[in-house]
Amino acid sequence: MQTAATVPTQADQLFEKLECDRMIKISIEEENTPVLVPESTLRRASQYFCGALDHAHLGNGQRDTLKFPETKQTWKILLLWIVTGQGIEFEELDSDGLDDSRPILPLSRAWIAADKYLMAPLQDKIMLEIIRALESHELDINTAKEVFENTAPDSKLRRVAAEEVTFELSIGFLEHEALQALESAVGGSMSVLKVYSRVTDVEDLPNHRADLPLDLWREYMVQERCKVIDWNEV
Repeated sequence: MQTAATVPTQADQLFEKLECDRMIKISIEEENTPVLVPESTLRRASQYFCGALDHAHLGNGQRDTLKFPETKQTWKILLLWIVTGQGIEFEELDSDGLDDSRPILPLSRAWIAADKYLMAPLQDKIMLEIIRALESHELDINTAKEVFENTAPDSKLRRVAAEEVTFELSIGFLEHEALQALESAVGGSMSVLKVYSRVTDVEDLPNHRADLPLDLWREYMVQERCKVIDWNEV
């Protein structure tokens, strides 16, 4: 029979770590019940959470609670990655009470949140799903507007939105009047016009980013190095 003295040091260390690993309440603005996540899990996920935890709170006065403004759906995507290391597939969003033509909106919101909370690997995983979704779904103008309102001028997601709006204008899916919806988003119309001014033919637009041999998808990754993707496994 194995005694306590023969337990490997690694197991001892793990046990001690679990004993002192406090649970952090993730409080989402629209939800009454917080989600509990181990502190060590949050720290592994992002330097942002390390900073938040080291400063005890995010301005809410509660040491073990972090409050966030994003939606429950956005945090479902973030927590799937934080806890399991897995990314959401856009097909799952289709069956999650969403209009079948709109998986790009929740993915975009999750990408923006991952950018805010310094989770570049998750951003790239989400971007791959956005690229896959755009093979069969259109980017509606309201989603494009939200992207422009919440991204920096050099953002990879903003680039995708500008290219998609330009493509939809070029093939007549969108009328030019639709650009008026982007006027309230800082740089929204300009981002589209910048792409549009460079296009001489609709074939100039990278509307097949998921074509692995062309490696176009690499241009939309935020990490400098990204392994080759097997699209059957994404």
